[in-house]
Amino acid sequence: MKSPLCLRLSPRVRWMPLRGLPALLLTTLLPLLFLPSCYESKAAEKGDPGTREQKEVSHSKKEGKPRVFTTARNHSVLLFGRAKDSVTLDPAEASDGESSKVIDQIFEGLVAFSKNKKEPARILPCLAVDWEQSADRLSWTFELRTGVRFHDGTPFDAEAVRFSFDRLLRSDHPQAPLTSPYRANFQVIQSIEVLGPHKIRFFLSEPSVVFLPNLAMFCASIVSPTAVRKLGRRFALSPVGTGPFRFVKWKKDVRIHLTRNKNWWGEHTPGGVQNLVFVQIADGSSRLAQLRAGEIQMADNLQLEDVPIIEKDPSLLLERNEGMNVCYLAMNNSKAPFTDPRIRRAFSMAVNRDRVIKRAYSGFGLPARDLLPPFVPGHQGEVAPARDLDKARALLKEAGFDPKNKLELWVMNNPRPYLPRPQRVAEILRDSFAKIGAQVTVKTFDWASYIQKLQGGEHQMALVGWTSDNGDPDNFFTPILGKESIGGTNFIRMRHAGFEHLLRAQREESIPFRRQKQIARIEDLIGRECPLIPLAFAPGMVGVRKEVVGFVAHPLRYLLEGVRFSD
Repeated sequence: MKSPLCLRLSPRVRWMPLRGLPALLLTTLLPLLFLPSCYESKAAEKGDPGTREQKEVSHSKKEGKPRVFTTARNHSVLLFGRAKDSVTLDPAEASDGESSKVIDQIFEGLVAFSKNKKEPARILPCLAVDWEQSADRLSWTFELRTGVRFHDGTPFDAEAVRFSFDRLLRSDHPQAPLTSPYRANFQVIQSIEVLGPHKIRFFLSEPSVVFLPNLAMFCASIVSPTAVRKLGRRFALSPVGTGPFRFVKWKKDVRIHLTRNKNWWGEHTPGGVQNLVFVQIADGSSRLAQLRAGEIQMADNLQLEDVPIIEKDPSLLLERNEGMNVCYLAMNNSKAPFTDPRIRRAFSMAVNRDRVIKRAYSGFGLPARDLLPPFVPGHQGEVAPARDLDKARALLKEAGFDPKNKLELWVMNNPRPYLPRPQRVAEILRDSFAKIGAQVTVKTFDWASYIQKLQGGEHQMALVGWTSDNGDPDNFFTPILGKESIGGTNFIRMRHAGFEHLLRAQREESIPFRRQKQIARIEDLIGRECPLIPLAFAPGMVGVRKEVVGFVAHPLRYLLEGVRFSD
């Protein structure tokens, strides 16, 4: 199988920055006359005019769900409904999809993924226009795009690149974020040398076939050093990047408002939306109702039972992708009783995945016994043990498991792309474990505190999932199971020397078929140790109004710069 990471170095590409044409000024400034009053910010107070032409989303404490006040349609504003708010807008600090989907609109990296969803992992130039790998594969030299400015007006240059990676990599950096969940993905960087205003070199401690794809991930976005130094921790609430949209205002648990960056180096889509607003609508039925009424124009984390309704509605489209994700049960390998691999295997054997898919995914997902989705290189299919209640009970008895031992299974209170019905899956697992004599209580948390508790290792079992950032097998193994990811994205807390050795070996191997052998060894080890329980692969689905065009249902990120309204 051909690996998507057998990449050729990019040819030299030169992109011309936009010029100040009258037509550009007209298309950029005129829609601001229709900026909704409910999204006023400090920027608006300084001169951005408002209007009452657009609907306002508010929250009724009495009813516990959003209310929407609708007036005339305004095609300068796109409202994107989602189940939960972002946690942070600092790329180095984020680890969740709700944060990254906004970060991807504000920030850019040295390289980017192709917009073609048929080859989503192909690497293209972005803030770097060209790059070269040394013969010994231990250094990468990048030529940077000239004439680029951050949203605060400061210039993008090699020093900004070094600053961004220094704060990502060094916990002792003066401007380091509170946490850096993706730090493990970049530990291979030994040093960074600025060769000139627009030239920079990365020195690696070992060869890595995933270094370039990792640079395209949201966490490797380049931030404004001036803004970070000025704002400190508040940078996570007022982000400054170079991307096609700039930040305006964030009203926590209500909305995040972005507006088009008129000084973007790239070429904006003619007629593209001027203002992008991410709106939290926690209730799935309300989210669908507002989409059907035209009160929002896009929505994700849809309830699966609503899919037939969307497909039959002539005003809506259902955009799909294969879903580069996995839902799994994280067993805390550092806490009893899950320090014993026999108990972990027994719990894995108890799970009825077919019931999970039927009752919690409405038949849309696929049962998972592998950490890797079917279309990711290295997928084996049957890694976790098959369901066998008798063997599970025997293993628990052999391990001396006490049936009076009461366990907790934690779950988030909001749907995720990989987990549309969290509570229902938790209940199915609780019932499955009861069949082998394990007493399990389900405990629910809000998303922000849930992530914080899991990073601290407070749980015994927790329902979580992973959506890949670059489509490579390493982007499943390292964040989910890598030792260096503990305290960040690794909620399993497995520490296994053999696994770490294999993890490093597959990163260094540049010959595809040899790398596949290393990945197969990792899969075999996961099958023996059973550190986690893979449950399901879910398709990606976004509901879109038919008047909205240009959206690409990309499996790695939301691409919203090209979205516009049809005439």
